Amino acid sequence: LTLSLPYPMPFFQLRVRAELTGISRITIAPSFSFHVSFKCLNCGELTPKPIVLHFPEEEIQFRCKLCRRETDMRFVVADSPVAYTGDGWEKFCVMECRGAEPTTWNPSGEEWLAENANGK
Repeated sequence: LTLSLPYPMPFFQLRVRAELTGISRITIAPSFSFHVSFKCLNCGELTPKPIVLHFPEEEIQFRCKLCRRETDMRFVVADSPVAYTGDGWEKFCVMECRGAEPTTWNPSGEEWLAENANGK
């Protein structure tokens, strides 16, 4: 998880990098789910368990369990995921977060599609 500086705070750009062996590119379904953990910017408390996010519809609000501060999170849909070909870091999605910042994510799921050099 990396923060990209071209986006002003509180925007976070989630970027991926992978070593592709026998695969020419990885794409993701137009709508998908993944798990993200957040850290409260008020008290530093981590979410007790990851929150399941659904792209692109998701816009959520949640409260810190410790200080009760509210967090708003939404996806910036114009910056939707693209295919990854193994050329360094690639933008996965952009999230606007107010009150917390993303710390970890789990990319597992059936929405990831891998293609070999033959396009299969």
